[in-house]
Amino acid sequence: MMHVCKKIKVVLVSLLLLGCDGEGTLLDLYPFEPIVNAETRVLIQDNQLIYARLHGRLHIDGTTEKGWFSTPDNFQSFDFEDRPWPIAQGVLGFADGLLVHAIPNGATWLLRFSEDDGKTWETSEGPGAAVSLMQVAVTANQTVWLLGAQEIGGNSRLLLYRIDLPDKRAELWYTKDNTTPLAIGFLGRENGWLLYRGQYEAAEGVRIGTTVDGGREWTERSAISRVTSPSLTLVDANRLLVYDRAGRTFLSSDGGTSFEEVAIGTGEIISCQSAGENVVYALLDQGVAKSSDGGKSWSPLEAGAHGVRITGTAMDFYNEQRGIVYGPDRLFFTVDGGKSWRMGVYPYDYVLE
Repeated sequence: MMHVCKKIKVVLVSLLLLGCDGEGTLLDLYPFEPIVNAETRVLIQDNQLIYARLHGRLHIDGTTEKGWFSTPDNFQSFDFEDRPWPIAQGVLGFADGLLVHAIPNGATWLLRFSEDDGKTWETSEGPGAAVSLMQVAVTANQTVWLLGAQEIGGNSRLLLYRIDLPDKRAELWYTKDNTTPLAIGFLGRENGWLLYRGQYEAAEGVRIGTTVDGGREWTERSAISRVTSPSLTLVDANRLLVYDRAGRTFLSSDGGTSFEEVAIGTGEIISCQSAGENVVYALLDQGVAKSSDGGKSWSPLEAGAHGVRITGTAMDFYNEQRGIVYGPDRLFFTVDGGKSWRMGVYPYDYVLE
C-alpha cells in the first residue's frame, strides 16, 4: 500500500507541475534547474529596467532605476554600478549607445547625455519650461532632435530643436503655429519625417511632412485618417510605418506621399523597429510579429521561453537575427530571428527570494 501511495504522490506532483502552461505554474516559480542567474535580482527587486542595448551576440548594456549594468554573456555574469536614475519624469531617446534624457528642471529643461549606455552622464540646459517636450529623437550620426509644443494665447505651436554634439546646446530650429506635434524621425542629418495635426482638426487624423534640408523647411506630403496618438518607424528613405497603439498601421513605399493600411496582428502595438534591409519587428502587447518585406506583410512569431510569453515595453535588434525584448522586470533574447527565445532576466520566485 505504501508503494502505491508513493506512486500517486509522484503523479499528483507531476500534474501540478505540468498541468497548465504559461506564467504561474510551479515549474515557472521553482524550475528544477535555474533558468536565469539569481543574482539578477539586483536589477529588478525594488528596481526596474529602463533601457537596454544589444551590442553583439550576447553583450548587453543598460540602465535601471538604481544603476548601470553590463553583461558579456546574457547575464551568466554581469557588472552593476549604483547610479540612481534622477527622476521618473521627462522623455528619453537613444540610438547607437547615445542616450538623451530631457527632464523638467525648475524654469527650464535639463538635458542629460550619455555616450556609454548610461554609465556616465553630462548635462546641459535645454528649452524653457513653457515648452512641453513630446519626443527626443536620436539619429544614427548622433544628431538629437527635441519635438515640443507651446501654448500661447490659445495658439498651439509646434517647436523643433536641434542639438549637435559635442556642444550639447538646444537650438530652436523650426516652428509652426496652430499645430499639434505628434512624432518625428530622421535618416541622417538631412532627411526627416514629421507627424502633426492642425490645432482645430479632429483627433483621429495625422498629417505627414518631410524635409530634405535638415529640418529647416518642411513640405506636407499626405494625410491619414482614423489614427490617434501615432508613432513613426522609418524602414528606409522610401518606406515608413505610421501606427497607433490600438493597432491601426499604415505603410508608405514612396517616402510618405501615399499610404496603404496593413495588418500587423491582434492587440496593441507597442513599437516597431527596422532590423535590416527588409526585416521589421513589431512588439505587441501579447507577443512579437515580423515582416520580411519592409512592413507590407506580417507574421506572428511563436515567441515564448520556458512556457512564458515574450512580452515587454521595448526592444532592440542588433541585426536581422539578434535582438532583445525587455520590460521593467524581464529581458528575453533571440539569435535566430525570433524562431526561438531565451531568458536573461525574469522575476521567478527563486530570483526574488
